[in-house]
Amino acid sequence: MDSLHTMESPHLATCALSLSRERIQSPRLEHHARLALSEQERVRYMASLTSHLPFKLDVLRWNHDSQQHTPHDEESVEEENKSSNVQLQEALQIETDRNCECEAFEQLQCLASRFRVAPSGRPSGGMSCHREAGDGVFLRHNMGNGLIWIPPVGCNFLVFDTACSGWFLVELAKLVSRRVALDTKTGQLLEASVGVFPVVDKERSAETESSTNQHAEVAVLLRWHPRAKLHSVNSQLTDRWLEAADDLKKLWTWDWRPVRAGSNFQFAQRKLGLPSKTAPADITHGFFGEKRWEWHWEEDEAGRLDVRNISWQREAQLYMSATSIEFVGIGGEHASWC
Repeated sequence: MDSLHTMESPHLATCALSLSRERIQSPRLEHHARLALSEQERVRYMASLTSHLPFKLDVLRWNHDSQQHTPHDEESVEEENKSSNVQLQEALQIETDRNCECEAFEQLQCLASRFRVAPSGRPSGGMSCHREAGDGVFLRHNMGNGLIWIPPVGCNFLVFDTACSGWFLVELAKLVSRRVALDTKTGQLLEASVGVFPVVDKERSAETESSTNQHAEVAVLLRWHPRAKLHSVNSQLTDRWLEAADDLKKLWTWDWRPVRAGSNFQFAQRKLGLPSKTAPADITHGFFGEKRWEWHWEEDEAGRLDVRNISWQREAQLYMSATSIEFVGIGGEHASWC
């Protein structure tokens, strides 16, 4: 698997910036950007708009038959880890075997969850679950080539590495999909259990079924990893998602807005706006996502965009600049993408 690359060379940085400047348009040109699309590009844009791509993850399913996943022997796994360690600054694990591909698929499925948990707002309290589009948000620097995709549900994220033209999943925690019971009328979660994550009690399934006929799959935090895992996920995502993400990066200039007035950092979200059933965080003020794992971003004194998740430990850091995206995990592991 391709290794991560850090953009250390001033020559590479200059090249990246010069290439990025070519796509910066004047307001007038940007106003007519849609008219400049070819017929094929216009058809592709409308199809992506209808499907919420690339803001909603589109994950391949046919490639994940459980019978295909057989663990490698310990020696081969150890050799893979040794090779990966040479390519990273501090041994950030790169997962490449079939078992880990299955793990990456499961994590992507959790990040693409269509259900969002939120306080019910009722006098009796409790949590409600709402079916929503599952659209994430993209972040970039308008002079850079890197992209970050952050999900509406979950504490892991995707990053695009220009050097190898690939998408990577940074997995700080293992998430699992859990089936919960909902009240048919109110959508409120039933059967309180682990924290705010109600789970269907198998012993009372017959009793529960009599009062509700609705269930939902919600993402639940299982455990934090001592060191973040890194998965190459190009093979896990559909061609149409990859194509839409590339078009967003290169063609759909009208979908990008500055994170604040005068900022070089930009965000992009689904054109039709956010769902209305919940009270989503204010993206225009740098907040996004479900309250369990709300995202926040702001520029620091060094001119970088500091991206955080409310559930992360203080040691975990994610920064974006004009030339690179850098991540430091809770175990001291470090990776950067250009």
